[in-house]
Amino acid sequence: MKSPEGHFLSGPCSLPSRSSMIESFECLDAEISVYRDQMPPDLKVGYIDVLILYHEDNRRQAIEFRDHLRKDINLPNGEKVRALLYDEPELEALHTLKIGHLATTVERSTYVFMFLTKEFTSDKWMEFSSESCLMEAITNPEKMWCVVPVFTERRGKSFRIPMGLNTLKGISYYNNDKFYRAGLERLIGDKVQNRKAADERLKIRQKQWIEKYKRDMAIQKENLRRTALIEEQNTQQLVDGLVYETGRMLHNGALPAPETYDHHGPTYVPSSRTSSYVRNMPHSLSSGSLNPLKQQHPAVQTHFQQLNQQMRPWDNVNSEQQCLRRSTSTPSTCEGDMGTPSVVAVQLRTQYGTHSVEIPVRLAEELKQLPAKEREGRLNEYFRQTQEQTCQKSVSGTYDPTNVKIPSKIWEMIKDLPEAAREEAIQYFYEELNRNANSGNVMTENNSLTSQSMPQLSGVLDSFSHSSYGSHRNGNAENGHGLVSSNASQRYRSAEQYIQGTVYCQGV
Repeated sequence: MKSPEGHFLSGPCSLPSRSSMIESFECLDAEISVYRDQMPPDLKVGYIDVLILYHEDNRRQAIEFRDHLRKDINLPNGEKVRALLYDEPELEALHTLKIGHLATTVERSTYVFMFLTKEFTSDKWMEFSSESCLMEAITNPEKMWCVVPVFTERRGKSFRIPMGLNTLKGISYYNNDKFYRAGLERLIGDKVQNRKAADERLKIRQKQWIEKYKRDMAIQKENLRRTALIEEQNTQQLVDGLVYETGRMLHNGALPAPETYDHHGPTYVPSSRTSSYVRNMPHSLSSGSLNPLKQQHPAVQTHFQQLNQQMRPWDNVNSEQQCLRRSTSTPSTCEGDMGTPSVVAVQLRTQYGTHSVEIPVRLAEELKQLPAKEREGRLNEYFRQTQEQTCQKSVSGTYDPTNVKIPSKIWEMIKDLPEAAREEAIQYFYEELNRNANSGNVMTENNSLTSQSMPQLSGVLDSFSHSSYGSHRNGNAENGHGLVSSNASQRYRSAEQYIQGTVYCQGV
């Protein structure tokens, strides 16, 4: 390419210089040396000038002859002869069978030198090998005149040379004079270009293999990355599912709720203890049991056992749900296996919060078709009926006892009442405290509770107004021995009025 002034310019269309070509070949050789160990055997071994075929009893003499070719014979451009014994480790990897190995090594060499000795001519394997090489030289035009006998002593001195080898022009190694060396240099040097051309073709194959190997490694690496990403995503989905399922079970009451449980949210975010366990659970165990695959520390085993206990909803139901389950379970008619009650957990909203109760599956299917308000009413009605049938409606019977501090003035007014009426008055005082606490009214200093848990008081007010003890407010309460005196009724009404006044007052 010329400029307007007529000067030549170098550009992308110009031919590469000799120095750049040399640098590229050097880079290629360096790259081949890096990946040579990963290459298959047929690409590891290059082409050679001379392959030496000898008898195993003459190995020492054969090694001396090989070294003589490498050191004393000079080729054009200062190159050295590339000579190898036919059984050297570098060539052994080409083939596992002896005959196949011989054929492969002959194909990789320019000349095959027969190191003739008395042992060589009397050995059947050497005879077969030499005849095979002669047939290859006759049938393959590229291998014509490749077989060269090496005479270690004068012909016919101590052994008879086979006729096929005796007719070939060989080299007199026993002379080792200047004329011998000059003839050997001319013999090998004339075909050194054939070996170089074969090496160039081999480098092209090696380069193609390296490029394919790089692509395969890149694909494998990308597949591993994608597999790890998919595994991570699947594990995360599983973790999210377990976290959601744990929260749902806690929300439905199938698991014991922790202290931070929120009754009002549609979902539940478990505590860090449960979440950390789920996220650290191996993926191989995530779809099966919570038991570890390998032997664990005793503390870890205890943790697994506790988690397994928490995952069993029927082992953690409260007394109220057990009563409900007994009332709805009929071994001969239930839909479960082996008499197990067929029930589902639903949310029951009361003025004391949202609670999880169990109802038969058939009832749940019927309630699905009803509007929300009617469905909630049916649930409350079913719960009240179940309580009346299965559990005693008293604070000490259905629910765990709760200690309540009441003003001494109230106690003086109700202490002489019958036991049932006194308990009803205390229950009414307790309900008023809870009702005003939920509505935001200011409570008195006497409303502190000593119990650690709140009882499930769904439907208490409604049942109180319709129970046999509701008539206390009218002065007709029964205590099991007849009618209560009018004095007791008057004191009960006074206590009730005092309770209503106390819970709404401020600063008492």
